[in-house]
Amino acid sequence: MSFDDPYSLVFLDVETNGRHGAPFWWAISHHVRRPGARASREAAALSVRTPIAGRVDSWVAANVPESGGQVVPPGEFHQRYADAWRDIVTAWPSTLMIVETGIPVESRFLWEVCRHTGLGEPYPVLDLPSMIHVQVAAEPGMTIGSADYLAMVGATEDLPEGTAHDPLYDARLTGRAYLELTARMAPMGWKR
Repeated sequence: MSFDDPYSLVFLDVETNGRHGAPFWWAISHHVRRPGARASREAAALSVRTPIAGRVDSWVAANVPESGGQVVPPGEFHQRYADAWRDIVTAWPSTLMIVETGIPVESRFLWEVCRHTGLGEPYPVLDLPSMIHVQVAAEPGMTIGSADYLAMVGATEDLPEGTAHDPLYDARLTGRAYLELTARMAPMGWKR
């Protein structure tokens, strides 16, 4: 593997039944990027949900779209993600995963995937708001998410279609913000 080889970016978003509840909907937006490229295009996307077991959290009922994604039985929910991840890293061994504020939601989901399927990856997982925090020298305790960052830097063109809390929309928005952020970062001047 060379520093000049293309690499893969996976933007993951997950919805849970309440902040600490069970995951019920996940989506990925997958990009392939060449080193030094300032942009990339979505190569694939997948959105999968499973019925919520028990009572639906009041915040979820008020904010998360009622439909969307491929509906699968609970027993297939984690396996579908593991299969998608394995397909991506088989084709693109150099893959980064990027999430927005991945604790507790995405980190819990990834832990459950590993526990249910034996998947020993994904690593590394990059947290976009942490990267933004460093780039804009934000004050301690300040969280700047994808939408806020894009508005802050005036990058409001070419935003994905959809609504907040639809995981595919949120994954694509995270992707848009990550690509904007990394395009604005100074290169480190690594020797190849």
